[in-house]
Amino acid sequence: ATGDTGPTGATGDTGPTGATGDTGPTGATGDTGPTGATGDTGPTGATGDTGPTGATGDTGPTGATGPTGPTGPTGTTANFTPFAATQVLGGGTTTCNSTSSNLISTTCTSIQVDSTPLCGDYHYAGSNLCTLLTGLSAGSSSGYSCVGSISLTCRYFDGSSWQTTTDDCTFANLTCNY
Repeated sequence: ATGDTGPTGATGDTGPTGATGDTGPTGATGDTGPTGATGDTGPTGATGDTGPTGATGDTGPTGATGPTGPTGPTGTTANFTPFAATQVLGGGTTTCNSTSSNLISTTCTSIQVDSTPLCGDYHYAGSNLCTLLTGLSAGSSSGYSCVGSISLTCRYFDGSSWQTTTDDCTFANLTCNY
């Protein structure tokens, strides 16, 4: 016959930790959670570098012609006066060894004012003399005499009267336009 169960013995010492078992399979992906609240706006970033200039666009269509402007004032009429061998211009006596004229200009060779050559550089006198004669500027001048320093006595018109001064160049021949 089986006897009575004996008393439970004392608990034994804990055995050593066993080896780590293999990793189990990955579980299924969980459901997406709700969207979180929008965060605060961050500070403004630094301005970026300027980009390259873009290509030039096509030329636009020509605009409509504007209205005609008002008629301007009538200009001054040229004198159409040719050089004479001797004549008074601006209060000075102008002399020429010879003169010639055509439809657009008049020329004085070996010109002098009050027996003095015309200034040709610093006090260019040709334009002023032509304005006195024809109302227009000089066409051309020639026969320059230059010494390289301001030492030639000559005449020039200052807008109201003839003046005597020194210049480094004078000229002898003057052509004025009509």
